[in-house]
Amino acid sequence: MDTSELGKTYTEENTYYNNGDVKYNQGSLYTGTNPTVVELFCGCGGTSCGFEMAGYDILLGADIHIPSIETFQANHPGASTILGDIRKVTPEDIKRLIDYREIDVLIGGIPCQGFSLNNKKRRFDDRRNFLYIEFLRFVKALQPKVVVIENVSGMRSTKNGVFVESIKKGISEAGGYRVACEMINAADFGVPQKRQRLIFVGFRDGKVFDFNDMEKTNGPETGREYYTVLDAIGDLPSLRAGERAVARRVLPII
Repeated sequence: MDTSELGKTYTEENTYYNNGDVKYNQGSLYTGTNPTVVELFCGCGGTSCGFEMAGYDILLGADIHIPSIETFQANHPGASTILGDIRKVTPEDIKRLIDYREIDVLIGGIPCQGFSLNNKKRRFDDRRNFLYIEFLRFVKALQPKVVVIENVSGMRSTKNGVFVESIKKGISEAGGYRVACEMINAADFGVPQKRQRLIFVGFRDGKVFDFNDMEKTNGPETGREYYTVLDAIGDLPSLRAGERAVARRVLPII
């Protein structure tokens, strides 16, 4: 892709962004033998929570959004964090914070605002659309075994899908990864929300991820109704003004 339009337009600025010096926080990490995960553009760490539930150790999360990193730290107290502009972060910074451990899975929830169909200011030249280039920089330097990227469905239609092809090519060229890309509906897999997401999966060892191997838990093909928000949180007691609850409930996927 011609990246000459990189950075021409930035339509929004969040007051909760840390645009100053990058803040690094060294976590206690893990000493076990579970496969490891590093998540860039992690937000509050929802994807990391899913990997953790599947038996992975979350080593690090990085994001520019202050409340998101605070939430990530609360959900993953043993992980290291990076708060700031990813363009200011080096691969060595990440290696140091994870104690130079090998990364099994590198996740990238790259910014989606410029691709989202719900964004009335959606533009091809929104500079956030090009932050995937930063993610590819870390793929090349860190050489994780597996790469996972997720984004909104609108990425496919933006500029006739040029971003999709550029990401697939970039992952492949970063280390010989074989890349598969597919649109999935999170509701088919037990999430109480009809959430269409474009998923990229790249394997360094030559394997090709087959999305057909993903066993759906809900929806017309399974004979089971989709989960609703009521199913997920309907049993929680009501809270009055000023009250807090400390317990959390995880919806079982069966």
